[in-house]
Amino acid sequence: MSEFWEWRLRDNPEFASNVGDSRYTELVEDYSVEAIDARKVSVIAFSTMPSILSCI
Repeated sequence: MSEFWEWRLRDNPEFASNVGDSRYTELVEDYSVEAIDARKVSVIAFSTMPSILSCI
């Protein structure tokens, strides 16, 4: 779960700021088609990890 959470914060710096993590404050989220496609691939990969599924 930690790996997913870190990815989530890094991938969405605005979300990270909202939850109090200032490591990515200088970044903005990438809304390009390429970034969204890459995000989909990552989410699918994370969803197949046993450690992620056990938290649901």
